[in-house]
Amino acid sequence: MSFELAELNRQLNNLIVVGLVTAVDHANKSVQVTAGSLETGWIAMPTEMGRNYRRWRPLRNGVQVIMASPAGDISQAKIIGMLYTDTLNSPSDNLAMDIVEFENGTTVSHNIDTHKLAISCRGSVDIESDDELTLAGKTIKLRAGKNGETTVDLSATELAMKAAANKMQGPLTQTGGDITSDGKSVQTHKHGGVTSGQSTTAVPQ
Repeated sequence: MSFELAELNRQLNNLIVVGLVTAVDHANKSVQVTAGSLETGWIAMPTEMGRNYRRWRPLRNGVQVIMASPAGDISQAKIIGMLYTDTLNSPSDNLAMDIVEFENGTTVSHNIDTHKLAISCRGSVDIESDDELTLAGKTIKLRAGKNGETTVDLSATELAMKAAANKMQGPLTQTGGDITSDGKSVQTHKHGGVTSGQSTTAVPQ
């Protein structure tokens, strides 16, 4: 085989290559990839970027990637895709599910059949808004702890509740101010027709 033909064959073989990430430099956003006896230098990590967002998705060793090399020059290789492996497999094979699974087990999933969006976090969750935060739904349930044994702490300048009926179950302790019902103060409201003395009043009417 002539040199020209051998070089052409090499270039064609290197146009599209599947390999494994063997080294990662997160600070410089680059990786090295090994495919058989072929090993790349440091090449750029793939990115997801749109007009209104940028995503940081660091790669790790063992990720199987697809590389495209212009003119078969592996030094110019660019990662154009990733593939599952036996060690880094898909988190599901359910056709109705879209899932993002993090290394610690936290998942964000959506079921297109049931229309359910689920977030399962292995740690704390912080939601912060510089403006109004709205939570709307047919039914809203807040549960603290597995059996409701954990404290729910609400801190605000004013807490307004409006419903056709309000129900609370369990003891209620209030401190730091008065309680007013339809304009009547619990601390200062007085009943007429009561004679002072050592007797106690009847139950509230």
